Amino acid sequence: MIETLLTGLILAFISGTAIFALKHKKAFDKIVWKFIYLLFFIYFVLSLWISALSLSFSRLSKYISENNLEMAKNDLPNIPIDQTTLTFIYFSVCTYLFVLSYLTRIVNDTQQ
Repeated sequence: MIETLLTGLILAFISGTAIFALKHKKAFDKIVWKFIYLLFFIYFVLSLWISALSLSFSRLSKYISENNLEMAKNDLPNIPIDQTTLTFIYFSVCTYLFVLSYLTRIVNDTQQ
């Protein structure tokens, strides 16, 4: 169920940004960098949170007895995404936006 929803959202994002970029070239060129900066801020905050959570648990696990360690791991907040997946998603979206920005410039140059 969730995979179907995520696939639909990904396809809607890809097609929506492509249509917007090709129909409104000047507006897309103005907002693409703001969108990339926003993505970087979100990526930075999520990476910081994941790192802080894992670092704090690794430091505090020294003070938890061995028989309670498994129970403490289960009480941690559930991180739905790990750092490598988050990094892959960030760089994939940025690469897509850079390629789309480059393609709009090529299309714009060939139409003139």
